[in-house]
Amino acid sequence: MIFRHLQKSFIVWPICRTLSQKRRLEEHYQHAHPETLVFHGDLRMPATVQKIANMCKKKNVSPYAVIHCSGPITYTSCSIPEWNIWEKQTEDNLAPSIHLIKTLSERMKSGRIVMFAFSGVDTHRGFKNISAYAAAKESVVVLARAAAKKLADKGITVNVIAPGVFLTETGKIPAHGKTMLPSIPANRFGTSEDICGVVDWLLSDESAYVTGQIIKVSGGLHI
Repeated sequence: MIFRHLQKSFIVWPICRTLSQKRRLEEHYQHAHPETLVFHGDLRMPATVQKIANMCKKKNVSPYAVIHCSGPITYTSCSIPEWNIWEKQTEDNLAPSIHLIKTLSERMKSGRIVMFAFSGVDTHRGFKNISAYAAAKESVVVLARAAAKKLADKGITVNVIAPGVFLTETGKIPAHGKTMLPSIPANRFGTSEDICGVVDWLLSDESAYVTGQIIKVSGGLHI
């Protein structure tokens, strides 16, 4: 969704975790956008991000923006799961964010870094069955704020988008969505236009003085 939207205005280099995703993107987009480079790799591994940095050096280009959308919400059978669940959630969400920020910000002259969390961050509440996931997303927010301070003098902003419940790309309601609708003051689910509009603003000059912030795109969920 975001990838297709950004291609209207930017040269986009997506990173895919599976070869099937890589082939699908190459098949659908590279013929129309030959400048698109599709990378394959696990963002939890520093070497994956280094491949992108090496390509930037080879092409003598500086990235303008880094956008990272981590995995979907993950439920567990109890409020406090075993340590391996916490460890995996932290690794899946925090490690890619660290590698992307540390490696690619060195190649950026100025620009934007946008990370994704979830609508419940910064609410000072406990979450049943998603405690490990919530903790991992809070860690991404802490990282973003630290990076915002470090990179501000380079003209690089770092912000977090915290989406609520969104329709799928095919317009379907997600499995957990029906039970959550009564908790959304806007009384509807989010759409691609809702999220892409915020991304556009964060990438624009209009947001140049906004950094280290959480922008909740949730229709008021968790107010």
